[in-house]
Amino acid sequence: MKSAISFVLACVFVIIFCVIPADANKAQIIENYGRIPLAFTLNNGQYDPQVKFTTRGSGCTMFFTQDGTTFLLSRETEESASKRTQKRSVVYAGNPSDFRNDSAEYESYALKVKFIDANPDPAVIGENRLHGNSNFFIGNNSSKWQTDVANYEKVRLSNLYDGIDLVYYGNNSSVKYDFVVLPGEDYSRIILTYDLGENASGGALSVNEKGEMVVSTPLGDVIERKPYCYQLIDGEKVEVDIGYEIVDSELNRFGFRVGEYNPDYPLIIDPELVYSTLIGGSGTKHTRGIAVDSGGNAYIIGYTTSSDYPVTAGAYDETHNGGGYDAFISKIKFNGDKPRLFDIHWWEWFR
Repeated sequence: MKSAISFVLACVFVIIFCVIPADANKAQIIENYGRIPLAFTLNNGQYDPQVKFTTRGSGCTMFFTQDGTTFLLSRETEESASKRTQKRSVVYAGNPSDFRNDSAEYESYALKVKFIDANPDPAVIGENRLHGNSNFFIGNNSSKWQTDVANYEKVRLSNLYDGIDLVYYGNNSSVKYDFVVLPGEDYSRIILTYDLGENASGGALSVNEKGEMVVSTPLGDVIERKPYCYQLIDGEKVEVDIGYEIVDSELNRFGFRVGEYNPDYPLIIDPELVYSTLIGGSGTKHTRGIAVDSGGNAYIIGYTTSSDYPVTAGAYDETHNGGGYDAFISKIKFNGDKPRLFDIHWWEWFR
């Protein structure tokens, strides 16, 4: 424990003296941080065999199978948040037990999206292999440990419907999914349903005045932003009119209504599901400092109780055992206006 804390302090020392402070727009840094691309991790035996890939964002873990996708949403309970807000008004005396006893309580909900009348056995493929791998040391049996598990930028369900692929990608706060409809194929075959559980009734879907689809869940509303649709014709992007169409409100089924388009070219249907707009995970997070070096790289130092705080694939990540805070050091490299998470390190402390 002492060595871990010493290493954290050493890293903080290096950052303080090696990073050039700048009057950077902190709000912009935080906004860009929330757009860090998701890493889709291959299931190499660490999960149920039905799961092909997983990823996690802020307060959401996603599991991808051949017949649907599960979004495991989590948030701090209102009672817990209220208690901890009151507690934060009292200055801690510096006793580590004060932090340990400040642990939050969470509630979770599994939101499932299923593909109706789709092909039963589509190929689920990772695309754009990322440099970092993941390691899973679960349990005491080393034969069941998984190391060097591949991560990808995208996941493709090939031929989900005849001549139609589904591609997932996204960032820390939302996931985008593109339906790629080949020339001559019928997009209207795409029908999805939100499975809200055995005890949930129909009527959970609605379309608001912005053209967004609102999915009512026990943890609050999940938003599907107004879809975007286009074709690439002779190297130019041609936009196509599109909107959501609820085809069966009782079964929470929906599809898309598409305007005129050229059937001789592929059609791209591009919705976006927003599951969070907050940086970090489902727990509390405290940023103690932000700095920018001469190369435009941003550094964030802080601590969090989030077990799902976004980390670089393969970064050191120790699971909470009995509560407490994690210290993190984040470095973000910017390539134009697209941030790329370089590294995040966690150390369990105050246990």
